[in-house]
Amino acid sequence: MAIKDGELMCAFGVMGGFMQPQGHIQVLSNMIDFGLNPQQAIDAPRFCISSGFQDGTVYFEDGIDPSVIAELKQRGHRVHLQPVTGYDRNLFGNGFAHQPMHF
Repeated sequence: MAIKDGELMCAFGVMGGFMQPQGHIQVLSNMIDFGLNPQQAIDAPRFCISSGFQDGTVYFEDGIDPSVIAELKQRGHRVHLQPVTGYDRNLFGNGFAHQPMHF
């Protein structure tokens, strides 16, 4: 759940094992910082700091501008230079949004 000004802003969750906390923050940031609705926030391209490896390589979902990846590499981050595409995107977990049901 996310609370804003003492009121419930939204209840949400994303799937993805080690990606789950990263995904939660990215979805919430997309909604708060960029004004996206829940579905847009979930659909936006994501990044993932690798799990199970000590090197902390950052992977990027297809749709993130390659210049961003290049800039992070230039600044010294360990990045996977090619965006993750196709079935390999399961690295980023999953999520969905739906409109509230009214009875």
